Amino acid sequence: MESKKNLFEELQEKKQMLRTFAKNALDKGWITQESYKGITDKIENDSLTIGVIGQMKCGKSTFLNAFIFEDDVLPAATTPMTASLSVITYGEKKELEAEFYTKDEWEELKMQASRDTEELKNDPVELSKVKAAKELVDKSTVLGSSIDSLLGTKKKDDLGKLVEYVGADGKFVSITKSVRILYPKEWLKGVEIVDTPGFNDPVVSREERTKEFLQKADVVLLLLYAGRAFDATDRDIVFEHVRSVGVGKILIGVNKYDLCYAEGETEEEIISNVTDEIKKACREYRDSLVSELLKNETPILFSASMALMGKMPISNITNNADYKFQWDRICDIFEISTQKEMLRKSLIDDLEGSVRSVIEKSKYEILFRKPANMILQAGLNAKDEISKKLNDAKELAKSLELPNDELIAKIEQLGKAQRRVERKIERATQDLSDSLDDISKQCTRKMGEAKDIFAQNVRQRIDTEKKSSIARNVRAECDKFMNRSIPKVIDETKFNISNAVVDQVENLLDEIKDVLRRYIDDPEDLIETFSISMRKFVKEKGSSELNMDDLFLDDLYTWSDFKASIPNYDGFLWGIRYSRNDVHSAFDYGLDSISFDKVKQALTEKKQSIMDLMNTESAQQILQKLIDELNAAMADERKRQAQLEQARQSTDRLTTDLKNIDTQIKEMQSLKKQIA
Repeated sequence: MESKKNLFEELQEKKQMLRTFAKNALDKGWITQESYKGITDKIENDSLTIGVIGQMKCGKSTFLNAFIFEDDVLPAATTPMTASLSVITYGEKKELEAEFYTKDEWEELKMQASRDTEELKNDPVELSKVKAAKELVDKSTVLGSSIDSLLGTKKKDDLGKLVEYVGADGKFVSITKSVRILYPKEWLKGVEIVDTPGFNDPVVSREERTKEFLQKADVVLLLLYAGRAFDATDRDIVFEHVRSVGVGKILIGVNKYDLCYAEGETEEEIISNVTDEIKKACREYRDSLVSELLKNETPILFSASMALMGKMPISNITNNADYKFQWDRICDIFEISTQKEMLRKSLIDDLEGSVRSVIEKSKYEILFRKPANMILQAGLNAKDEISKKLNDAKELAKSLELPNDELIAKIEQLGKAQRRVERKIERATQDLSDSLDDISKQCTRKMGEAKDIFAQNVRQRIDTEKKSSIARNVRAECDKFMNRSIPKVIDETKFNISNAVVDQVENLLDEIKDVLRRYIDDPEDLIETFSISMRKFVKEKGSSELNMDDLFLDDLYTWSDFKASIPNYDGFLWGIRYSRNDVHSAFDYGLDSISFDKVKQALTEKKQSIMDLMNTESAQQILQKLIDELNAAMADERKRQAQLEQARQSTDRLTTDLKNIDTQIKEMQSLKKQIA
């Protein structure tokens, strides 16, 4: 059964519209072939990633079967440690590509499996890893001697054999690190749906692969089971593991709501119960950034099994006893009889709408709005260039029409104005340099203060918290420092740099206007030329709204730098089981190595690039160019007449060009509204 156009089909339509938009800009000469290729490459290669997480039996496989395949494709995993990470994306044909462990990873797993479980009775986390490792090693016996030739390789296979790689009893499940599923649905182009099997993986490389995908996810969808939503296992997934990868967006889907509905609970009651449990957890983990994400999210009810039965071929239901039983049960509960009603009652549209809302605020901004704005800005820049040339031609023609004595006087006045303008630019450049130095000092001082507060808070927690809660609360302080305190300082610094540059340029332009009006009669064409040139300085590194974000790189300080500064960062956090003195020593050692030298260096380099740009793009040569042209014309009357005629012709041509590009910009603005 064909469902209505979904989020990802709309994504592909917008991508095609952006390609057309970019091609129009190329045909108009607004952008180069190289820029066009860069935009289209990004459209093709930039992936929209959704990570699906949740505990066993929450219905992830059923949800993905309904959401993507509209049929039974993914087998349900029976144990968390035998289910591999699966990434679903576009392919020309239905196939899979399995990646097997390397030989080193397999040896690591075997060493894990050889550990004595009796010694780990008091460490449930390590015990579960060892048990899972033993299970995988035991399952590998089916491969016999062929295992050596498979390790470290990738294997393509028919999608129909997927169960051999991700099923609990599959032939290759013991050595499969991840599976990439290729499926020929157009809307999957540029999309990755990630089915995460779980955390605390016995193989570090497999857990790191899961974290890698979640870190780049545009949306993380947490699936809960309506009957026991947000229990201890759900809390562990979110507050321990999702927190560790720094996810910034979480949606909450509450699956199997039909089971609660059948027991007499209303949709409102189910939502209320889940919300209460989430709020309790957020109060318990009040210092966690994850709590801040969760407390503002409304759980979304749905039924994955109902959605699947609403989409899959009806013959698959009538010919399968389990599906037939479910179909009859649900039709009786909801008093429905058709697939269309089944799909509507599944509430899957509500979940998709929430995913759409989140992505429109992030991915669309990156993938559509930014390149669309850049293309339109290229057109506006082209218009500025035409306007500048037109004003130059008008000013030259106007000057060349003057009698000789008036022309000599004008050249003299232009020279005075030029010297005044140069002094204004020199002083403005120095003022901007001083402002940027002050901003840099303020940034490093505030980061140092944030570090001191971070250290003070961690030490206090180590000294005063119950040992059972130290690990969680120290992690919360680390999260706050990495994801709030330092980013807040950097965002403030970016804002201050932006304002400093824009304010200095605007003030300089006002002063140049005063100079021109004092020394030159009818200076408006020259003023417009200066305005275009000075605005260009800002636009070169910003947007049409004079936003200077790009003048300050977003990667001045990466959170991996912070983690790397504390030896064995993850081990340090888990090591809170040791004495308070041991924890103090580990933290102090790491704290001493935290420095902001990279930020200071980046600020210095960024300041220099701003100063270089201002010196080269600030319009210092505008008046000098006109003076040189007029002096040359004075020396040769015949050349003067030829220049005058050429200036008049240029004025006519550029006036036409300006009208044409105005029309083009209006057309492109209309197209842009459809994209972003």
